[in-house]
Amino acid sequence: RVLGKGSGGEARLARWRGALCVVKLVKPIDALARMAFIRECNIMARLRHPNVLSFYGLQKCAIVCEYANGGTLKAWLYGGKRQPLRARLEVALGIARGMDYVSSRNVLHRDLKPSNVFMKGDLPVIADFGLARFFAADGEELTGETGTYIYMAPEVIKSQHYDSRADVYSFGILLCELVTGTE
Repeated sequence: RVLGKGSGGEARLARWRGALCVVKLVKPIDALARMAFIRECNIMARLRHPNVLSFYGLQKCAIVCEYANGGTLKAWLYGGKRQPLRARLEVALGIARGMDYVSSRNVLHRDLKPSNVFMKGDLPVIADFGLARFFAADGEELTGETGTYIYMAPEVIKSQHYDSRADVYSFGILLCELVTGTE
């Protein structure tokens, strides 16, 4: 069954080796999109952490990954029942641990937001590495708008040089949402 659709494809619930999983079908329409798909797979394949969605493999234009049965953090946070502050702070700590790990692996997520974090029970897992990339090499600059405006660091919006601190900014906006319980 289809779990969600985006501009680059759709996610479907499936079974792999008897377990539920998600198959993200990607539409790599041109060479640039194919390169982005390969980069996403390369990044996900190198990440193993309890707070990062597990990558199982790929086939043609499909990424197979862990199924987080709790839906998105956005649905968890705004989907009716107000979550207690303690639970929201525990989720924040889990995301911080996951992002610390991602950063330690020289990866910039570049699109951290509630709809890109999933809940596996009470455990948040960071997902959607479609805009992620490895840290820039010495002398190389990262510039240009990448991500979702409300979560973007000012230097990213202004197309100025940015680095891993852009992810810290995005986490700060997400943390404000978790603490206040409002968008």
